[in-house]
Amino acid sequence: HVGWPVQTILARLFPTADSEAVALLHEIVLDVICNRVKAREGRLYDAVPEALGSLHEAGHLLAVASNGRRQYVEAVLATYGLTELFVTPITADQFGDKPALLREYSDRHRVTPGHMVMVGDRASDVEAARAIGCHFIGCDYGHGHRQEIAGAGPVVSAFNEVPSAVAYLLHH
Repeated sequence: HVGWPVQTILARLFPTADSEAVALLHEIVLDVICNRVKAREGRLYDAVPEALGSLHEAGHLLAVASNGRRQYVEAVLATYGLTELFVTPITADQFGDKPALLREYSDRHRVTPGHMVMVGDRASDVEAARAIGCHFIGCDYGHGHRQEIAGAGPVVSAFNEVPSAVAYLLHH
């Protein structure tokens, strides 16, 4: 199931496998995925660099709250020239789940949850935002299903709509 951590996917695919074998497979899968990212075999959604640049220029701190491991997050940011737009990534392999990541960003950067916005496409993103009390913007074009994000906050249909949704949430 796309959007779940690789470790969760592997545990569900191989529930009786030895944990060391699953950990090794996880490392191999991570290396393959990162190499494919670095080879630009994937693509960003339309207008992502421009929208992120706009948010950054408006003075917003940008952070990644992903189930992806540090190696993957850094590969994506570096490959697509986005690293300088973001604060140093905190990843799930360092701190655990998404609520823990959001709390750590809040603490490190002294930003109260009321001044934070989680942007996502999965129920886990909604749950993370609710767990710490921050705003949420749903993306109906990602891996998740619209019902996972329904009612949690504004929903955008393209990434270039995110900056105006952020402005609305933080200034109203």
